[in-house]
Amino acid sequence: MENTPSFKYIIEHFEEELSEWTLKEYTHMIMLLSGLYDPKQVNNQLLLTNFKFIHEFRKGTLKEDDLKSLEHSSKLNSIISNFKDRCLVTKFSF
Repeated sequence: MENTPSFKYIIEHFEEELSEWTLKEYTHMIMLLSGLYDPKQVNNQLLLTNFKFIHEFRKGTLKEDDLKSLEHSSKLNSIISNFKDRCLVTKFSF
C-alpha cells in the first residue's frame, strides 16, 4: 500500500457565532479530509481552535442566538462524533 502524506489543517475561529455558512464550510472540510473525493487522502486532520461552541454545547451552557449557534453546534457535534479521527476542536487559541 502506498504511503500518502498526512496533513494537519488548523483553523482559528474568530466569529462570535456558528453560522449556517460556517457549519457547511467545516462540514465540507471534514468530508474532504475523510476521502470524499480522493479515497487515498484519509490521513489528514482538521483542528478548529478558539472554537468554544462544541465545548459549551457539551457542557449544556451554550445559548441560542440569532444565527442559531446552538442548533448548528448540535449538528456539528454529531458530525464530529462520526469522524472523530478527522476533526479535533479546542476552545483554546494558539
